[in-house]
Amino acid sequence: MNDYDKARKLVQFMALSEISQKTGVRISQVWEYREHHGAIDNASPQLVKKMADLYDERRKI
Repeated sequence: MNDYDKARKLVQFMALSEISQKTGVRISQVWEYREHHGAIDNASPQLVKKMADLYDERRKI
């Protein structure tokens, strides 16, 4: 699973506010990634990496 796949999964199962707090991205932008298929593909690689790392962190719990 690559970072983009992890970011897609993260926005599906984690609260938008928590993603926003931990990545520094506006809630409205996170919502955009959740609601519009393919939107995460347009995100910056740095943001996708942050989200993938957060996904990995959550999976360890």
